[in-house]
Amino acid sequence: MDTLKKLLTWPKDLKFPVWDVLRAFLKHYQSEALFSGLEAGGDIITQLAIGLETEYPEAIYTLILKTLSNILIQNTNKGGMLRHADMVFSSLLVISKRENLQNANFLAAVAAFLYNFSIACVEKKLEKDENIDTFALVLQKRLDIDKNFDNRTLLLQAGANILYKYHKEKKQMYEFLLKHLQADDVSADIKIFY
Repeated sequence: MDTLKKLLTWPKDLKFPVWDVLRAFLKHYQSEALFSGLEAGGDIITQLAIGLETEYPEAIYTLILKTLSNILIQNTNKGGMLRHADMVFSSLLVISKRENLQNANFLAAVAAFLYNFSIACVEKKLEKDENIDTFALVLQKRLDIDKNFDNRTLLLQAGANILYKYHKEKKQMYEFLLKHLQADDVSADIKIFY
């Protein structure tokens, strides 16, 4: 555990293998030790969020997003992610403004992370309700940019999951999701909503 924490302090140009090791380790139950305690993984999530805002090739962003998705696998880690979601979503807003990021793997990783995050929100309550607003902004940006049917379906399901849990607070999210559902005519293909 200490070795992994030391690796996370490596300079940014050497982070790729470190994040890849972290991505794999997060699937193991012992990774919960990284997210227990007072920080609840805030140091790790901060580094990943900063990585999203740093100039990297798309493959690095994809790896970071896969690592963030893997944080949501273990229960303690999931709690840490929900506690520090504001950092991740502010970074996702920054990266969503870069319309040049169109690699299929990157787009799929963004959609998968948002979908996995929405499931975590159904299972556990977000600590800060304003994170739902930021989630909605990121989701709306992604729906405007991503034209891949499978990714759009995941994004719409993510929005539906958030609405399921927070439907009373988020009527404007319902309206833009409905707009995208009607525009894509995917309602017949999305049976998971029911």
